[in-house]
Amino acid sequence: VKRMADKMGDTEFAQQCDRWLAAGSETMEADLWGDTHYLLYHELDNGKKWKVNDDMMVHVRNMEKDMKAFPSDKEKNHAGMADKLHANIDLLTSSCTMTGKAHDELHKWLVPFIEAVDAYSEIADPEKADEKFAELQNRMVTFNLYFE
Repeated sequence: VKRMADKMGDTEFAQQCDRWLAAGSETMEADLWGDTHYLLYHELDNGKKWKVNDDMMVHVRNMEKDMKAFPSDKEKNHAGMADKLHANIDLLTSSCTMTGKAHDELHKWLVPFIEAVDAYSEIADPEKADEKFAELQNRMVTFNLYFE
């Protein structure tokens, strides 16, 4: 996509692609590097996605919906987005009824996501906030690879 943006002369979108790539690489290094090798971070449930309880999934989907609706232009309210994410995280964690391996696998995703949202909420610089938001978007992609 970045190459296409470069060919079309869309430097703003090409720069956004660079930020997404950097955030994804940062996330991978932070979460998957085990000092000598990359870890298989999440496991599937015998080749299938883990089932998240419906009463919890609604809050994940609300976060995803809010993130998709977040403007890509200069009219961004990162503090407001962080507040929305925190509110849904609070609802998600307070409605947790999962147990066993599915619960453990969800926590492998959720704990770093919460930490990333906490860090995001503290960023004042708009460009750095954009980068952290891109990381959060990547983390949501990871969620959808392993959970339903």
